[in-house]
Amino acid sequence: MLVALTVGDCLIEPQYYSWTFNLAQWLPLVPLVLVLTPIQTSAEEFLYRGYLLQGLGLLYRQKTILIIMNSFLFMLPHLGNPEMQRGAIWMALQYFSWGVFLSAIALKDNRIELSLGVHAANNIFAFLLVNTKDSVSPTPAILTINDPGDPRLSLVIFWVMIAIFYYCFFGRHTRRKRLNNS
Repeated sequence: MLVALTVGDCLIEPQYYSWTFNLAQWLPLVPLVLVLTPIQTSAEEFLYRGYLLQGLGLLYRQKTILIIMNSFLFMLPHLGNPEMQRGAIWMALQYFSWGVFLSAIALKDNRIELSLGVHAANNIFAFLLVNTKDSVSPTPAILTINDPGDPRLSLVIFWVMIAIFYYCFFGRHTRRKRLNNS
């Protein structure tokens, strides 16, 4: 979905993208990203969706409360990222929304493998394929977004993407299950 969205955005608004591919810089980056990113994202996912979500689950049984608390905790360390300059409230909501999404799929799936994969795929995409000038981890990606645009629009697009993702992984199965039980 990220690739399709990026290609579409490049076609609609090419002025926001710069071709920054440099094989000499990018090639040594690939193995580092492919090894270190899963370690980084796994550490975050084990902490937030593993230990903290389970620990909070011992105190609270309501999934909505678990998701909100876990997402707030996930958002907090990201508030120091340089991307916050785009609009603190909107970027905080984006990180909070990431926490909601990853927590919701971990709770729905009753395991963290899907959250691990989604988080790693997003970060690998950002490190290797499309990065921003104000990224917390600037890398020599293939494309660089010069102006990420309105953070409110980015947030809405993110919500649409996660709704589609959630439906693809959980909605069709639930619907099919209901139809089979009828």
